[in-house]
Amino acid sequence: MNSNQKIFHDRKAWPENVRIYPPCLIQSGVFTASQSTKQYEDEKLLYTDKSLIGIVTKYTAEKTLGMPQLIVLLELIDMMKYCHLYDSYEFSTGRLLERLKQKRTGSAYSNLNRLLEDLAKLRINVRSEFTDTGKCETSETSLFNFIETSEFAYKSGQKEDIEAEEGRAVCCFQFSDLMIELLQTKYLSSVHTKILHECGKSPITIWLYIFYSTHGANANKTYEYTTYKLAVTSGLEKGYSSVKNKLKSQLAHRIKIAIAKLKSLHVFQKVLFIKTTDKTDTYYAYSMKVIMHRFAYDTEKILSNTALEDRASMFEQLLT
Repeated sequence: MNSNQKIFHDRKAWPENVRIYPPCLIQSGVFTASQSTKQYEDEKLLYTDKSLIGIVTKYTAEKTLGMPQLIVLLELIDMMKYCHLYDSYEFSTGRLLERLKQKRTGSAYSNLNRLLEDLAKLRINVRSEFTDTGKCETSETSLFNFIETSEFAYKSGQKEDIEAEEGRAVCCFQFSDLMIELLQTKYLSSVHTKILHECGKSPITIWLYIFYSTHGANANKTYEYTTYKLAVTSGLEKGYSSVKNKLKSQLAHRIKIAIAKLKSLHVFQKVLFIKTTDKTDTYYAYSMKVIMHRFAYDTEKILSNTALEDRASMFEQLLT
């Protein structure tokens, strides 16, 4: 395909080793670093649409998903790169496993089907508020109009009966209007598949890389978070009935370890921890602020395409 081909809100196609996504997927807390399989009642505000005069529409997710589901969604988005967003798309689970750099084993197929079903049944509540009358209308949507594999079929988040087709390899999906709207927004974020792989299997490290990749390059549009706020935003706090200072410190420590891993990959221009208190008690470690700045996109691309063993010296040259 021509790399200058216009796609997704009239933008150029991104490189093959890059995955793009709407920032709200990670910033909203809908996709978290938590590995808990429990479901919680705290809805997450995914997106607010104010494009129509007099109407404010809020989209909230009924539950949260993890990094494995988000990584799969990134691949589904990438599959649609050269297609019309309203089209349906057919793919094989074997090809999707290849994209995910996983071997074609029975357990891998089963796990992939589970992740796809998790995405399929994520239901989004829609609340439209009419500012002139004060009235509200509610409905439901999902990330897909439909998604179907050999194991299941979902339409707008609702499971449907399908006839079993033994040996069927082709799956298909179509994004929902909400997902299409998110993908056509002006600003989309991007991550590099090589760096994602180098993050390892830690969901916290992966979450932090994807989260900080939504911040602007060259320190534009950056956010200051404490280590504990990152723990909350990433979902690590989920499931605890009460959170005292000792637990806050433990969760913040896990964030610090993951950030140290990201720093060692030499793809962020600046990684700093700033103390916000003079107290030395370890219980106050959770109040440390984290500063992470990205390089300009072209520099980030060069670093990401460089082997890790050579990246450190290149990184040092860029900073001098």
